[in-house]
Amino acid sequence: MIRHEERIVAARYAAALLAVYQQPFSEEECTALEHAIRFYRTKSIILIYLQTPLFNLEQKKQALELLRKRYSVPPIVEKIDLLLLEDARIFLLPVVYEALIRQSNIQAGRIPCTITSAGQLSDTQQHLCKQFVAGISGQKPLIEWAVDPALIAGIRFQTEDWLWEDSLDARLRSLANTLLI
Repeated sequence: MIRHEERIVAARYAAALLAVYQQPFSEEECTALEHAIRFYRTKSIILIYLQTPLFNLEQKKQALELLRKRYSVPPIVEKIDLLLLEDARIFLLPVVYEALIRQSNIQAGRIPCTITSAGQLSDTQQHLCKQFVAGISGQKPLIEWAVDPALIAGIRFQTEDWLWEDSLDARLRSLANTLLI
């Protein structure tokens, strides 16, 4: 498990790389990083092998290069990969990639948001939801859509920093909390 201190270190690596790159990663580049993160999370043994002396440095570099190419990760990321490898912090790779995505989204004025509804939303409803998030945040929303029938005729907007829900389920919970007091 990655500790808070390691997340801070990962954020510093990401900030340094973005300072060198002098621009945030595009949405497509962030998506490529997300795919690489998913791979490293599901195949965590790769990161373990990259930490062991079973392979020499050149083999490790080649493995990282193959993975960057496979997921179309921006070439500049090679610098961070090699630095983490040389600093014996390769286990931080997925966390650094997450920090790169987060910092790129902040710099580019994008806000990831999950919108959960009780049922599938129409195109018009989705458009209104996007406008709502953009209006509240003042940023370009990156929407992930989800359906949760437990919301009972409602909708939930959630970002890293805020949550807004209007549903029968939320009203029932509020009523139950009021009655318990």
